[in-house]
Amino acid sequence: LQISRDCMTQVDLYDVSGNYFTSVEAQLATQYAYGNGERSSCWAMEKTVGELLQDVPIDAYLSLNIDAIGSLNDAVGGVTLTIPEDYTAIDPAFTSGAVVTLNGEQAERYVRYRDTNVTGSNNERMERQVQYITALFSALKNTAGEEDSYYERFSSYLRPYMVTDMDGQQIDSFVNYKFLTEETRYVPGESLKGEEHEEFIVNEEKLTQILIQPQYSPLSVAYQVTILYAGNNGFLDNINNSDIPEYKKQWFEYFSSNMPELEAKLNSGDKLSDEDKENLNNQLKNFNEHVFSKE
Repeated sequence: LQISRDCMTQVDLYDVSGNYFTSVEAQLATQYAYGNGERSSCWAMEKTVGELLQDVPIDAYLSLNIDAIGSLNDAVGGVTLTIPEDYTAIDPAFTSGAVVTLNGEQAERYVRYRDTNVTGSNNERMERQVQYITALFSALKNTAGEEDSYYERFSSYLRPYMVTDMDGQQIDSFVNYKFLTEETRYVPGESLKGEEHEEFIVNEEKLTQILIQPQYSPLSVAYQVTILYAGNNGFLDNINNSDIPEYKKQWFEYFSSNMPELEAKLNSGDKLSDEDKENLNNQLKNFNEHVFSKE
């Protein structure tokens, strides 16, 4: 789940002794700075994120400072990815469609850069971060091998920059998780230009409706991927929050009837190809314009 650093939420303030003082509305990212550093800041961030997500329990935290990016990137021999659009403002090598193996400095620029003159530029940056993390985890597995301990192999590169309450076995399990860019959730909302800085206003009702699953009947992977794809690509923008449950019900029926091969593919764990995305866009457009009924 990608959560904008600019989310406006209640952030806790603490005195020099670490005692809670008061709460103020501020960007989510400031919570770490308002802690006392390292573990106490991680604990404060864990608490605030859980509250932002309507009291979802957070099981663990892992914090890396910015120097970890280049260190880990170079430890795996560079991370290779396809540049999705023209990012030559970040690096001259980042032309649209180019396949680039990032060195440490390039990796840091790729995941950090944002144009602060453009409202909503952090949303684009989060997409690059998701792309990079997916490719990084793939590189970790290729370098260490499927049977190796990732923590033991790479901890020397991470330890100077890392704060976590996870043990080595938990970190290995985390790395073994199959990260798919298409399955990444983004907290819905709107980026606005505030008086002092950019503010991301969370649409709490839409977030709840998108993620909720029927009791005792969890959604299949294919259903989750396609409804999240719809939300991330604007197909729910004109759907009233109160209509989303019915939208999902009708879409799942339509999807199963009209795209059974893609449904089977996604349920088997495969990723969406560019052709799949094009077909899914066409089907969602047709569904929105000609099929969906509020009843």
